[in-house]
Amino acid sequence: MKIAKILKSTFAVAIVLALCLSMIPAVSAADTWQEVALANIQPTDRIAITMTNSTNTYVLLNNGGTQTYGPLEVFSASTVKDTMCWNVVAVSGGYKIQVAGDSSKWLYTTNANNGLRVGTTEAGSTFKLDSATGYLSVTDSGSNVRYIGVYNDQNFRGYKLNSGNIADNIKDQTLKFYKASGSGSTTPTTKPTTAPTTAPAASQYEVATAPVVGTAYKLGLAQNNVSKTLYFNGQMSGYYLGTTEKAEEAVDVFMETVSGGVHLYFMDGTTKTYIEIYERDDNGTTKPSQRTSTTAPASVFVWDASVKTFTSTFGENVYYLGTYNTFTTISASKISYITGENAANVGVSQFPVQMYAKKAGGTTQPTTKPTTAPTTAPAVTKYEVAATPAVGTGYKLGLAQNNEAVNKTLYFNGQMSGYYLGTTDKAEEAVDVFMEEVSGGVHLYFMDGTTKTYIEIYERDDNGTMKPSQRTSTTAPASVFVWDRTLKTFTSTFGENVYYLGTYNTYTTISASKISYITGDNAANVGVSQFPAQMYTKVTSGSGSTPNLGDNTNIAGMTAVMVLAATCLFALVIGSKKRKV
Repeated sequence: MKIAKILKSTFAVAIVLALCLSMIPAVSAADTWQEVALANIQPTDRIAITMTNSTNTYVLLNNGGTQTYGPLEVFSASTVKDTMCWNVVAVSGGYKIQVAGDSSKWLYTTNANNGLRVGTTEAGSTFKLDSATGYLSVTDSGSNVRYIGVYNDQNFRGYKLNSGNIADNIKDQTLKFYKASGSGSTTPTTKPTTAPTTAPAASQYEVATAPVVGTAYKLGLAQNNVSKTLYFNGQMSGYYLGTTEKAEEAVDVFMETVSGGVHLYFMDGTTKTYIEIYERDDNGTTKPSQRTSTTAPASVFVWDASVKTFTSTFGENVYYLGTYNTFTTISASKISYITGENAANVGVSQFPVQMYAKKAGGTTQPTTKPTTAPTTAPAVTKYEVAATPAVGTGYKLGLAQNNEAVNKTLYFNGQMSGYYLGTTDKAEEAVDVFMEEVSGGVHLYFMDGTTKTYIEIYERDDNGTMKPSQRTSTTAPASVFVWDRTLKTFTSTFGENVYYLGTYNTYTTISASKISYITGDNAANVGVSQFPAQMYTKVTSGSGSTPNLGDNTNIAGMTAVMVLAATCLFALVIGSKKRKV
């Protein structure tokens, strides 16, 4: 009798477990992705939508919801998840991109900003494959045509054309569709089945150790993070000098002797065009930048034989032209990034331009380019929002300025910009911000050289009206900051109001605003028109996510799984109690 009861109870438990497990959706372990043309996609196919940039191939996830950009993750042909799967259904005028298995939710855009949403909004939800660019395009609710791409390795977004071209934020990317298949045996059709019969032609250019006036060179750099040698193509890419990996498409750059050094120039047709460093007004803050000009510039370049590049003194700092991290455009950076203690960064994270001369003969690669591919990809340094910052740890005080006119992650640079805290879009130029515990909260501070400097909110006389403002101070301030766990930002009570640091609209400086602008009825403004400052912590590629103001967590799915688990546990407990009777 006892054995029979045990068997009966065991069987009951097994039934409960089987029912619980059967309710959890699963993807076959044998599933893989196979590339498919858009025209061959069937409405019931589970489809992955990917974009490849110079860093990685990313897949668009379907769990972004209605208040975020399009979340992503690095794509692998052998990894199939429900969050990667869409149904692409032909409709009048194009395609509707639905969450796989759920025709009540689909991808759409809005004219409010460049975000991608998932929900039930019809406007801005009919997508097309633009034959001219190879991008997915869509007309949003404001009749703007947007093109879908990956922004700064962070998320998918929809941008309008820039002077008839794909916006710089998402340009030079490749769209592909993949279909989930259970065969697990064939490789994607884009992968060659046999090795090329001939090896690629070796570069016919090498770095010049001592460039000569009157000789033609290619202004280039070995971008080892993307495994390419890039050359200046004679065109601007936004505020930056554009590049090409084909030397024959690059312009010839010459030097001409002037007082104090040389000017660099190239011929744009019959027009003599200079490369110069100049002072650019960046939303009220002047900063060194680079451009081409048909008039002789004030900036002068001097050859630095130790790093084989040209430098130019601008104000109190010396700058060089080059690029960094995984960027492929050329810009001006301080020489301190590649000298002194940072000399080891050259060829690893900092890539100064050099003068490439055409070889008289031979087939060897430029000496600065690795002869063999690295066994492991270089770590890409990124930053993510800290959920709970710790006292004694250095952070970047930053914010995601998502307004379409800016589209940058900005960090406090340790300087004032008028009455406001200045910013930079380069994390390495930002100061490390620390916390120290005081009565009622913390003080925020950074080191200005060897000087401990605080960030404070204070009362400023604005033409006879006293108003809260912000500044840096070398004396401990009266204002105290308190961590708001919900908003992941610091707040400070000043008078009768609570304030947070951040920015709004299209501004790029950091200032104090009332907390009411981002709470209550205004909570939806966060990431749209109000951008609170948060604490950003450094992560290495593969060990964390990139900053994203949107909530990419599928709360409904998590809730369902939690309820399911609780139900199963409750059934087991009831079964256990019955066995004791």
